[in-house]
Amino acid sequence: MTMANSVELRVPLLDHQVLEYAAALPDSYKLHNATTKYILKKAFEDRVPKEILFRKKTGFVVPYEKWIRDDLKKGIADVLLDKKATERGYFEKKEIENLVSQNNANGHHSKEIFSLLTLEMWNRCFVDGRDN
Repeated sequence: MTMANSVELRVPLLDHQVLEYAAALPDSYKLHNATTKYILKKAFEDRVPKEILFRKKTGFVVPYEKWIRDDLKKGIADVLLDKKATERGYFEKKEIENLVSQNNANGHHSKEIFSLLTLEMWNRCFVDGRDN
């Protein structure tokens, strides 16, 4: 998915050989007391600071509001309110207009608009065969 969109991403712990090896390890290597990924953390305890090795999991924050209200603002209506997009029958044109208007006022619907934008761009590419 990332490479198809010119985004470089590597997930080394998803290498099939690493996964196969990890799956074959005894459960006690994977979970020790309340510590998950025990053997991995043990292997890196001398190389990675404890505050990083044992920190809580954090998500990747996606700046939807900035993208929708700044970077993509000009083209949103052109894409989502395009005749072809509204004729697909996925959503009501008036509701999209309301959603975009409300988002311009308060930014509360940026994630939803981004999802709709992604859906329409996917349709243009894979259903319509268009580049944009």
